[in-house]
Amino acid sequence: MLTFKEYAIQNNISYESVRKQVNKYKDDLGNNIVKQGRVKYLNETAIKFLDEKRNKQNSDEVVDEKQVDDITAILKKENEFLKEQLREKDNQLKEKDSQLKEKDIQIKKEQDIKLREQELRLISEKKFLMLEERIENQKKEFEPEVANTREVEEIKKWWQIWK
Repeated sequence: MLTFKEYAIQNNISYESVRKQVNKYKDDLGNNIVKQGRVKYLNETAIKFLDEKRNKQNSDEVVDEKQVDDITAILKKENEFLKEQLREKDNQLKEKDSQLKEKDIQIKKEQDIKLREQELRLISEKKFLMLEERIENQKKEFEPEVANTREVEEIKKWWQIWK
């Protein structure tokens, strides 16, 4: 018979893990745990039972470690794949940014051209209005002379037109 502490030392585990394992399998162990005063002892049957459970748990852990290694390898590959995709997306974004900058420059040039076109249109309209005004003024100046010439022509007879 071994105490919990002796069993823990013999199997390189903590006293607390022995106590938890005994509590976990309390129903299966039944009368194989002997209590003398404040100290609990494991008989040979309890020791074999706990060893079997620990060995099974250790073999499960070994399998789990292999699975963990496999999963880790898969995740590393996936991580590299995702990193590559991220790099590609970054490059695409950089390309789109440069395209947007070029578009911005084109838009700015077009806006400048339209603004210049509007300015030229306003200037031409002003010049046109000034010319119309000048023509009107010249008409007013020459209108009396034209009126006099018409009066003279109306007074002339048809054979005097060439005079």
